[in-house]
Amino acid sequence: MKLTDRQMTPRKWAQALLVILALFVIDFAVIYPFHRAYLLTHPHRHPVELTEAQTGTPVERVTFQASDGVELVGWFGPNPASRATIISSHGLGANGAGMWDAVQILHDAGFNLLLFDHRGHGQSGGRFTTLAITRFFVASLLRMTECSRS
Repeated sequence: MKLTDRQMTPRKWAQALLVILALFVIDFAVIYPFHRAYLLTHPHRHPVELTEAQTGTPVERVTFQASDGVELVGWFGPNPASRATIISSHGLGANGAGMWDAVQILHDAGFNLLLFDHRGHGQSGGRFTTLAITRFFVASLLRMTECSRS
Protein backbone atom coordinates (compact mmCIF):
# COMPACT_ATOMS: atom_id res chain seq x y z
CA MET A 1 0.00 0.00 0.00
CA LYS A 2 1.44 3.36 -1.03
CA LEU A 3 1.41 6.36 1.25
CA THR A 4 -0.53 8.32 -1.34
CA ASP A 5 -3.10 5.58 -1.72
CA ARG A 6 -6.66 6.83 -1.21
CA GLN A 7 -7.39 3.81 0.98
CA MET A 8 -5.28 5.32 3.80
CA THR A 9 -8.08 6.86 5.75
CA PRO A 10 -7.47 9.08 8.77
CA ARG A 11 -8.31 6.10 10.97
CA LYS A 12 -5.62 3.95 9.31
CA TRP A 13 -3.12 6.80 9.67
CA ALA A 14 -3.93 7.03 13.36
CA GLN A 15 -3.49 3.26 13.77
CA ALA A 16 -0.15 3.36 11.97
CA LEU A 17 1.04 6.22 14.17
CA LEU A 18 -0.08 4.36 17.30
CA VAL A 19 1.90 1.28 16.23
CA ILE A 20 5.00 3.43 15.65
CA LEU A 21 4.49 5.17 18.99
CA ALA A 22 4.08 1.81 20.76
CA LEU A 23 7.37 0.59 19.26
CA PHE A 24 9.16 3.71 20.54
CA VAL A 25 7.64 3.28 23.99
CA ILE A 26 8.71 -0.38 24.11
CA ASP A 27 12.20 0.57 22.99
CA PHE A 28 12.67 3.36 25.54
CA ALA A 29 10.78 1.74 28.40
CA VAL A 30 12.08 -1.82 28.08
CA ILE A 31 14.98 -2.37 25.69
CA TYR A 32 17.01 0.79 26.38
CA PRO A 33 17.11 0.38 30.21
CA PHE A 34 18.27 -3.24 29.94
CA HIS A 35 20.93 -2.30 27.39
CA ARG A 36 22.09 0.63 29.53
CA ALA A 37 22.21 -1.53 32.66
CA TYR A 38 24.32 -4.10 30.83
CA LEU A 39 26.77 -1.43 29.67
CA LEU A 40 27.04 0.02 33.18
CA THR A 41 27.70 -3.32 34.85
CA HIS A 42 30.03 -4.64 32.12
CA PRO A 43 32.41 -1.71 31.47
CA HIS A 44 35.17 -1.84 28.88
CA ARG A 45 38.47 -2.78 30.55
CA HIS A 46 41.49 -0.50 30.44
CA PRO A 47 44.32 -2.54 31.99
CA VAL A 48 47.17 -0.19 32.86
CA GLU A 49 50.29 -0.93 34.91
CA LEU A 50 51.52 1.70 37.37
CA THR A 51 55.31 1.93 37.52
CA GLU A 52 57.94 3.94 39.36
CA ALA A 53 58.85 5.60 36.06
CA GLN A 54 55.32 7.04 35.87
CA THR A 55 55.02 8.08 39.51
CA GLY A 56 58.54 9.17 40.35
CA THR A 57 58.27 7.18 43.58
CA PRO A 58 58.41 3.44 44.34
CA VAL A 59 55.12 1.60 43.86
CA GLU A 60 54.44 -2.03 44.61
CA ARG A 61 51.92 -4.11 42.69
CA VAL A 62 49.64 -5.95 45.13
CA THR A 63 46.95 -8.57 44.66
CA PHE A 64 44.31 -9.73 47.09
CA GLN A 65 41.08 -11.66 46.99
CA ALA A 66 37.62 -10.23 47.48
CA SER A 67 35.36 -12.09 49.87
CA ASP A 68 33.87 -14.06 46.97
CA GLY A 69 37.29 -15.15 45.69
CA VAL A 70 37.73 -12.67 42.83
CA GLU A 71 41.33 -11.50 42.56
CA LEU A 72 41.72 -7.72 42.72
CA VAL A 73 44.87 -5.90 41.59
CA GLY A 74 46.24 -2.72 43.07
CA TRP A 75 49.31 -0.61 43.68
CA PHE A 76 50.72 0.46 47.01
CA GLY A 77 52.70 3.69 47.08
CA PRO A 78 54.56 3.77 50.39
CA ASN A 79 55.68 6.99 51.95
CA PRO A 80 58.44 6.46 54.56
CA ALA A 81 57.16 9.38 56.65
CA SER A 82 53.58 8.13 56.71
CA ARG A 83 51.54 6.78 59.60
CA ALA A 84 48.34 6.42 57.58
CA THR A 85 47.21 4.91 54.28
CA ILE A 86 44.60 6.40 51.96
CA ILE A 87 42.67 3.98 49.76
CA SER A 88 41.63 5.53 46.46
CA SER A 89 38.65 4.25 44.51
CA HIS A 90 38.17 4.97 40.81
CA GLY A 91 34.93 5.57 38.94
CA LEU A 92 32.95 3.39 36.58
CA GLY A 93 34.94 2.35 33.52
CA ALA A 94 38.22 3.71 34.89
CA ASN A 95 41.12 2.00 36.67
CA GLY A 96 43.23 2.41 39.77
CA ALA A 97 46.44 3.33 37.99
CA GLY A 98 44.66 6.20 36.27
CA MET A 99 43.94 7.74 39.68
CA TRP A 100 47.60 8.43 40.49
CA ASP A 101 47.65 11.96 39.06
CA ALA A 102 44.56 12.89 41.09
CA VAL A 103 45.87 11.56 44.42
CA GLN A 104 49.61 12.17 44.09
CA ILE A 105 49.21 15.34 46.16
CA LEU A 106 48.16 13.13 49.10
CA HIS A 107 51.32 11.05 48.71
CA ASP A 108 53.38 14.24 48.57
CA ALA A 109 51.60 15.37 51.76
CA GLY A 110 52.95 12.30 53.59
CA PHE A 111 50.38 9.53 53.15
CA ASN A 112 50.74 5.99 51.86
CA LEU A 113 48.45 5.36 48.89
CA LEU A 114 46.64 2.20 47.89
CA LEU A 115 45.08 2.33 44.42
CA PHE A 116 43.21 -0.66 43.07
CA ASP A 117 41.10 -1.86 40.16
CA HIS A 118 37.51 -2.72 41.06
CA ARG A 119 36.16 -6.08 39.91
CA GLY A 120 35.54 -6.08 36.18
CA HIS A 121 37.93 -3.14 35.72
CA GLY A 122 41.57 -2.89 34.67
CA GLN A 123 43.62 -5.92 35.71
CA SER A 124 41.23 -7.19 38.39
CA GLY A 125 39.19 -10.31 37.87
CA GLY A 126 35.47 -10.60 37.49
CA ARG A 127 33.21 -10.30 34.49
CA PHE A 128 30.99 -7.54 35.83
CA THR A 129 30.92 -4.79 38.40
CA THR A 130 28.26 -3.52 40.75
CA LEU A 131 26.88 -0.01 41.01
CA ALA A 132 26.53 0.16 44.78
CA ILE A 133 28.53 -0.54 47.90
CA THR A 134 27.98 -4.21 48.58
CA ARG A 135 29.27 -6.66 51.10
CA PHE A 136 31.91 -7.71 48.54
CA PHE A 137 33.21 -4.14 48.26
CA VAL A 138 33.28 -3.60 52.02
CA ALA A 139 35.02 -6.95 52.57
CA SER A 140 37.53 -6.06 49.86
CA LEU A 141 38.29 -2.75 51.58
CA LEU A 142 38.88 -4.59 54.86
CA ARG A 143 41.27 -7.00 53.13
CA MET A 144 43.11 -4.08 51.50
CA THR A 145 43.63 -2.42 54.87
CA GLU A 146 45.01 -5.69 56.21
CA CYS A 147 47.41 -5.84 53.25
CA SER A 148 48.51 -2.24 53.73
CA ARG A 149 49.26 -2.78 57.43
CA SER A 150 51.61 -5.67 56.77
